[in-house]
Amino acid sequence: MKLISLVKRNLIYFFKQNLALLAGTIITCAIITGSLITGDSVKHSLGKLLSDRIGKTTYAIEGNKRFFRSGIGKELSDKLNEFVTCLIKVNGMCSNPDRKTYSNSQVLGVKPDFFLTSHENKEISINQGHVLVN
Repeated sequence: MKLISLVKRNLIYFFKQNLALLAGTIITCAIITGSLITGDSVKHSLGKLLSDRIGKTTYAIEGNKRFFRSGIGKELSDKLNEFVTCLIKVNGMCSNPDRKTYSNSQVLGVKPDFFLTSHENKEISINQGHVLVN
């Protein structure tokens, strides 16, 4: 018996098993390809979302549950020769005139130059006694 005839007989005898193996391989390749494409798309979307949120921010210092003194921003700006802005972040509760309340809110107190860290690079003015809601 020659090798070619042995291979032919083997393929004919195990036809159903070979067909199932081929189908499983095709389905697995399709699943892996779809996962790679989806993962790449999600990675790009999350990267863009992150870039939009942090703007031109390079470093951030958080004092945990303590506050820094008010002059530290100016001192860091002078030493690093970079633009530095400060903010206060606390947990709070918000409510509107319709008596709808939002507990566990994050409240930020910012200076007007804080908005210069965004990609739009424009200053937003907030009138005394008003708030900006994101």
